[in-house]
Amino acid sequence: MKTFLLAIFLSFGCIVFASDFGAYIGSEKKDVLASIESIAEKKTIVVEIEDFTKDDVDTLHKSGFEVFAYLNVGSVEKFRSYYKDFEAITIDSYANWGEEFWVDVRQTSWQDFVVNTLAKNIVDKGADGFFLDNFDIYSQFKIDAIFHALSSILISLQKYDKKIIINGGDEAVSFLIRNGMSSFIFGVNQESVFSRIANYKTQHFKKQKASVTKYFVDYLESAKRAGLEVFVIEYAKNKSLRNYCEKECEKRGYRYFISKDLELTIEKEANK
Repeated sequence: MKTFLLAIFLSFGCIVFASDFGAYIGSEKKDVLASIESIAEKKTIVVEIEDFTKDDVDTLHKSGFEVFAYLNVGSVEKFRSYYKDFEAITIDSYANWGEEFWVDVRQTSWQDFVVNTLAKNIVDKGADGFFLDNFDIYSQFKIDAIFHALSSILISLQKYDKKIIINGGDEAVSFLIRNGMSSFIFGVNQESVFSRIANYKTQHFKKQKASVTKYFVDYLESAKRAGLEVFVIEYAKNKSLRNYCEKECEKRGYRYFISKDLELTIEKEANK
């Protein structure tokens, strides 16, 4: 009852209730469209838009969703139709994700493809914004040229006049904030602020270490001070951990999504 009343209060105050965010990147189009009613409380959702049509996105809009499209900037997965085109510029394997590889974002061929092919396709389908993943490549390799390449992509995306959320990439985003470039993005999303992945294979989740939580909270608070919207994705199966994550996110005003699996599938969340 307390949560319900809080949601009503925030709604009338024109403030978005924190749990209105849904990340369904691992869900197929048919599952997203079939679950519209069960996720109706969500305002902003993130989807893998590759198989969606413009009509599909229009359907989501008519149901009241703000739609962000997943766009992998810093790595490339083997299942992508264009993987072979860029396999030669991959630079390292991606820990815990066997089918994914870091890509050399310094290559202009990759930058052009991200901005003028992948992003354009997203815009043509009518998405409201980009959910940029793997800006962490800067933290992974700590090369100034990589940061400059990410900045170049970010600046080039401005031509579409779409909202941008950067997932992870805390060091790169902090660099952007310090250099007065926060206006290029709408918000940040951080995974595993209050929970952590104890085992990737078994998908076992635990409470995050206090030192890591403090680091990410400090980072997210700096993002808020810079005027950015803050989103959080947590992973939790048991009720105790889920309740803890919810409490911590709501206390700080973070818009959050708690998933029971690493794939971020809609079925388990919709049927919780």
